[in-house]
Amino acid sequence: MAGRHAAARPPRFGRWPLRIWRNWSATNQFLGTPLVIAQSADLFWKSLFAFLDQRAGGEIMLHVAGLDADDPVSIALFDRCERERRAFHIIHCHDRPAYRAGKQGEGRGDAKMRSRLRSLSKRLEQEHGPVTIDILAPDAPCTAWIDAFLDLEASGWKGRSGSALASDGATQALFCEVIERGHANGSARLATLSVGGRAIAMSSWFEAAIWGHGFKMAFDEDYRAYAPGLLLMRDIRDHIEVRPGMSFDSCVPRGAGHCHRLWGSNRKIVDGAVAIGSPWHHVQFDALMKARAAYAAIKARFPDRPAP
Repeated sequence: MAGRHAAARPPRFGRWPLRIWRNWSATNQFLGTPLVIAQSADLFWKSLFAFLDQRAGGEIMLHVAGLDADDPVSIALFDRCERERRAFHIIHCHDRPAYRAGKQGEGRGDAKMRSRLRSLSKRLEQEHGPVTIDILAPDAPCTAWIDAFLDLEASGWKGRSGSALASDGATQALFCEVIERGHANGSARLATLSVGGRAIAMSSWFEAAIWGHGFKMAFDEDYRAYAPGLLLMRDIRDHIEVRPGMSFDSCVPRGAGHCHRLWGSNRKIVDGAVAIGSPWHHVQFDALMKARAAYAAIKARFPDRPAP
């Protein structure tokens, strides 16, 4: 949320028609933690809240989505809200499969999962030929990898449903630019799992000083029985582990329990709402949070009842 385009003012908050402030996020962005150095995090939140309080018109809240709950910048937000007695409500939180560098007992993930993947890799090789996993060299051109990835993804269910990158020109162009620039500056990693010379799984991720982040993966559905995506992810997991001090966020969707078993740890991602503005704004904010809680309780009790 750094910079003048750091926040947006959407006209709705979920189903509720009211204007709010929200941290800005781009297409295919999986983390919303502000790009602020840890030493300046408290000053950042103090200054931001002062700015929003002074300019609150109809806005009664700041919606902060996709925060890493353990990041120093997020912790500074929680502390600042507590010191100012500023209401903070967790809208949603979930754990994403991750690897945490230096955490004892979380190094190798689930032993049964890794044993199963070894068996699948062996069977794949026996039935279809040599299995190879290649990470594209930093000085190698990436155009062929990008083209192959787009074709592989479009050949599967995403292509049939119209949600593949190649299904939308703007999304495809964004993906190509991100990968090209990331590969050029050394932050993007591009990997391919092949069997008998045929690419059956491909993945991209990014690496910085202390964190890596998963990006896009595709696999050949003809080989689904061999879990090619997990086989490739296992190799990426091993690649990350040898990087000193490197943690990794898989960025996979919620409900991917098999990935938790592979990565061995998690990263808690939080969406929260913070009260802003005058005392009257805070009263409205509190009423909104109570209304949301009441609505959620009714939906939980009567899940089939249509919305009013």
